[in-house]
Amino acid sequence: MLINNIYNFYQMYSDSLLEDDFSEYKNSTNVLDLWILIKINRLIQEVESAMLGYNLNRAMRPITEFIDEFSTWYLRRSRDRLKGDDNLDKNRALSTMRFVFLNLSKVMAPFMPFISEDLWQKISGYNF
Repeated sequence: MLINNIYNFYQMYSDSLLEDDFSEYKNSTNVLDLWILIKINRLIQEVESAMLGYNLNRAMRPITEFIDEFSTWYLRRSRDRLKGDDNLDKNRALSTMRFVFLNLSKVMAPFMPFISEDLWQKISGYNF
């Protein structure tokens, strides 16, 4: 599953991310970070709107498209940032990915509860 591949890449570099760095995404000026944050917010709005209209097919479609864009556009173009020596930029990219994963797991929960719960527990650190 594509979301697991994205998470595995995140996990390889997330050791350097401290709890104090979790909100670094708010300070990022990188165009990729800003783009993915806009995309996750649009996804939330689109899925919420479709679910309020009881249109589950229309609600699910943007989730799979978002995951594809998260992998294809964000992750591929952020690899150099994650592998690089600029720790501040690396932490901002990781913090952005963490924020996206947490929100994506919430959006996916009604459709894929077990996958989203697994992702939530891995990212948040809460294991029940």
